[in-house]
Amino acid sequence: MCSWGNCLCVDFNDATTEDILLVKIEEVAQLTCSELGKQTLTYRQKQHQKIIKVFLRDYKRVFVEQKKEKKEASRVGQDQQRT
Repeated sequence: MCSWGNCLCVDFNDATTEDILLVKIEEVAQLTCSELGKQTLTYRQKQHQKIIKVFLRDYKRVFVEQKKEKKEASRVGQDQQRT
């Protein structure tokens, strides 16, 4: 499955609804008159199951850390406003 690179450095995750929205399939299909895009929109539930994210583990780790830091900073900011 990983003849193109080092699979030890990536995770294969199911795409979430948010990921699908971010891809903006509808916009691309309209702008390019893509037949595949139109089919994907028509059968998006079936196609959604076939879409996976390939995500470098290091990036994923950094994003998780940034999300935690942002949440902590937000909490600290709220605590400071209360006092």
